[in-house]
Amino acid sequence: MKKYISLQVLRGLAAWVVVFHHYVQSFYVAVEKTPSKLGELLYIYGKFGVDIFFVLSGFIMFMSVKDRQINSIAFFQNRLLRIVPAYWFFTIFMIISLILIPESFITSFNSITVIKSLVFIPSKNPGHGYYPVLYVGWTLAYELCFYTILSFCIGINKKYPLLTCCVVLFLLGAILGRYRFLGKPNYLFLEFMLGIIIGHIVREYNNYIEKYKSMLTFICIAMIVGIFYFFKLNMYIAGLILFTFIIQESLFTKYGKVTAVLSHLGDISYSTYLVHIIIIGWLYHIFGNDNSIAMEVLILSMICCIVYFISALSFKYIENASWINKLKAKISKAYPVRVSMIAK
Repeated sequence: MKKYISLQVLRGLAAWVVVFHHYVQSFYVAVEKTPSKLGELLYIYGKFGVDIFFVLSGFIMFMSVKDRQINSIAFFQNRLLRIVPAYWFFTIFMIISLILIPESFITSFNSITVIKSLVFIPSKNPGHGYYPVLYVGWTLAYELCFYTILSFCIGINKKYPLLTCCVVLFLLGAILGRYRFLGKPNYLFLEFMLGIIIGHIVREYNNYIEKYKSMLTFICIAMIVGIFYFFKLNMYIAGLILFTFIIQESLFTKYGKVTAVLSHLGDISYSTYLVHIIIIGWLYHIFGNDNSIAMEVLILSMICCIVYFISALSFKYIENASWINKLKAKISKAYPVRVSMIAK
């Protein structure tokens, strides 16, 4: 599978936009304090990073599955190994934090919600809304559902698993969109479908995209601005941003050192996404929210440094732990992936 540096950069940027969103939420909105104009923008549009994650996930799964004969069980096992260990670790970290400083978080727990959170079953949070204990984990319920659907489609239709998956996602998102069996509206499943569609477009029309990339970039940016200003349809904006980053892949490879730093943020973005709300809660507990501008800058800088440091450690020692890599190797040996003649 081709690795797009531009998409690693996009993944990292999306994760940090969500970090700043939750910073404003914890230090301002949750305690009914008015943020600055910049803070207000970060709060309103920061959660948009989640839409980018969903569309990006659909694209990556397309690239992983297309023209490859993959065992459905092996695919699902690998996806579980990708998301579960770090999620469980930081869920436990959150539970410990809630025992020590419960007033610093908008989430809470009991024995039932802990069990349901660990197995990705949506439930009413005792503290706030319809969220797991580690409340950013609500997105993982959608990711896991998407992986389950795709695994099932790989198993029942080896010739057209992605097409079958798109049909199921469309039925869930468009026809059953108003239902909330995972806690949020089902139309979010359409974002995974959009990612798959973008993957198909990029694969089938790559030569045309490369030839007219300047014009396509201009059109995409114009559409992003128009949709954002008039309609605010997050799914389409996320898809256009993803497509724009893909088109400009050569631009990201041109600036090696800068891109390497941003790409690294993409590598550790999953851990960044999971840990940041815990760090924000601890810094809120220590400093409160009645601070000068200089102190606020210092607090935000501390949050960024601590989140980055823990994310890097988590990426190395949890996400890429030796036992996980050994399990992945066993799965690959038991269910070898075959590439079709078309892909060759």
